[in-house]
Amino acid sequence: MGGQVRIRSQLYAALAYAFRKPEELAEDKEESLAQMLQRAATALDAQALGPMADALIRSLEIPETQAEQALCTLEIEYNRLFVGPGRLQAPPYESVYRDSRGLVMGPTARDVERRYAEAGLALAPDHHDLPDHVATELGFMAYLAMRETEAQGEEALAWLNTQREFLQDHLTVWLPRFCQRVREVSRHPFYAALAGLTSTFVNLDVQWIKAHYPIQT
Repeated sequence: MGGQVRIRSQLYAALAYAFRKPEELAEDKEESLAQMLQRAATALDAQALGPMADALIRSLEIPETQAEQALCTLEIEYNRLFVGPGRLQAPPYESVYRDSRGLVMGPTARDVERRYAEAGLALAPDHHDLPDHVATELGFMAYLAMRETEAQGEEALAWLNTQREFLQDHLTVWLPRFCQRVREVSRHPFYAALAGLTSTFVNLDVQWIKAHYPIQT
């Protein structure tokens, strides 16, 4: 099971990374986003993930001579969808989908921040976004799954239960609506494919946890 949990952590991390600003995706890394997604999706061997991972990877296959223009196009679409100026096409914050009147930093965001603290985490001083941003929540799941792989026995089970609760109380409540919205309004194949892969993986992950770690009554 440890290998599967590590792969889950890697895919959550890759998805969180993909929802960050495009200029961060362009920074030199030991492993590209496409490689991260390909490796994790293949290792999970989930039939439903394959076509979506392939579509996302194809959207990143740009000739080197066109890389600068491709990055600019991606940045324009990222801002249109998630940042502004103007009305956001697909706000990436859980609060918008759950709290009254769609206000940010309401009860939902505060609960998310509390759960980070309970897991021993705090937002970094240079973190300039809200705690319930989709990338931050997906990154939190990556962290929890990795902590599970580092623990044993009851401690590992406690980390798993934290994942189960965060999925149940947060990600599965709002992520399907967010991803559907992205797929409806995106003008770039990258974000449409990313939304499809993210929603499918999270749904499969919930099913996998239920199948392998049923709640004892």
